[in-house]
Amino acid sequence: DELDALRAVPPLPADERRWFRDDAPSFVVWIQPTANAQLSTVDLDDLHVCDLEPWGQPTGTQVRVDPVLGRVSVAAGRPVHRLAVSWSYAFGGDLGAGPYPRRGDLGSLGEPVDWQIGVSVTDPPIANEVVPKIGDAVDAWHAWQAAHPGTNGRIVLMDSHLYRENLTSGGKIQVGQGSRLGLLAAHWPQPEDRPRRADDPLDPVGVRPCLVGDVEVIGTGTGERPGQLAIDGLLLGGLLTVVAPASGESGLGRLELRHSTVIPYATVVPGTPGIALAAGNDRAEVLLDQVITGPLRVAGNADTPAAPITVIDSIVQAETGKAAIDAPGADATLRGVTSLGTTTVRSLAADDCLFSETVTVARRQQGCVRFSHVPEGSQTPRRYRCQPDLATAAAPGDPTVATRVAPVFASLRYGAAGYGRLAETAARELREGAESGAEMGAFRQTLTPQRLTNLGTALEEYLPLGRVAAALPVLPIRGDLS
Repeated sequence: DELDALRAVPPLPADERRWFRDDAPSFVVWIQPTANAQLSTVDLDDLHVCDLEPWGQPTGTQVRVDPVLGRVSVAAGRPVHRLAVSWSYAFGGDLGAGPYPRRGDLGSLGEPVDWQIGVSVTDPPIANEVVPKIGDAVDAWHAWQAAHPGTNGRIVLMDSHLYRENLTSGGKIQVGQGSRLGLLAAHWPQPEDRPRRADDPLDPVGVRPCLVGDVEVIGTGTGERPGQLAIDGLLLGGLLTVVAPASGESGLGRLELRHSTVIPYATVVPGTPGIALAAGNDRAEVLLDQVITGPLRVAGNADTPAAPITVIDSIVQAETGKAAIDAPGADATLRGVTSLGTTTVRSLAADDCLFSETVTVARRQQGCVRFSHVPEGSQTPRRYRCQPDLATAAAPGDPTVATRVAPVFASLRYGAAGYGRLAETAARELREGAESGAEMGAFRQTLTPQRLTNLGTALEEYLPLGRVAAALPVLPIRGDLS
């Protein structure tokens, strides 16, 4: 309607625009007509929002967009070498891959790098500096590593492009003994007075590249310093697998993901793991920090222990009844985790966690579970201020307590604005059950109850005598509440 009003005579005034303001339009379409031409913005006169369920091609220079189905249709007479789209979306917090400002180090495990290369579709290729494919950068890393073993490298994805590549088999990422590799999303500025250098600062804001394909990682060599891989700011649309090392080799030493998403394909392809560590990587520590991922599976058992896993402020999702965290040989430290599926570990230390299905811990004489929701039938170490334990103790003999305090989510569909977040109809014991008084699980960082309380307190100053301010939750009229 607004686009039609902009094309009307007289056109909609600028101060009445909601979706297509000059400073922040809701979405923009760019077209590069030929390989040698520049990306240029599609004029709003040519842009139409349509139902493209039956597709259909426009005429002239028009471009049709269906934001519901995610389809774009361009007139046959308009040449297109490359098409790009920028859009706005909502989510409950700074979690997973996104263009938000990312905290944490971008120095590949906190140390200066010896080697660096950029990956970009929009920037022109520069020998030994910028390449158009991630696979090319991985090949360059392998060549560098062969000549400089035990060094620190970094691959920088410099734009929010969609890369369709499989880094598997002969193209998988190899990290040798004593080596560290960072695969990071960030701007790598080009200084005007000199070439780029490995120690140039990176800007992680506003970049979210997507790698559509499977990724395999292998640790090579033997010794006391197995290789390490860090991934920061990427959206992975495939499986991330640490494959078994060759016979006699020690495998990977550490896998670290921060501010990244491994799309939880359990919602689409049942039984498919998001992150998997094969046998032989028993020294591979795992760290997930502000990550959204499908199931995490670590080979091993209580008799053949694996390296420890640490998950912080993250969502781990499996299909209903399946394992979200399947690491029977690993000692797990979970803080602010929403586990959508069963959880099996060797030992457990958990704070502010939301377990939707049963938890099974082999060694229950060590560890502790605090300020968390643990379903009935779980086998855990000692608990402190957990639910539904507290609610059951407050109403002994009431068979409905466990059901009332069970988690209710705004959505369990990845991509929805309320994905992984407790619904307004969830029990107050969960929405305010974390140690800080925030909601349990991955969204404890948003401190929603405290922010609502602060808002009410601030409004009291401006209310007439006898009036009271209260926040009224707006429930969705329609949407995915499953």
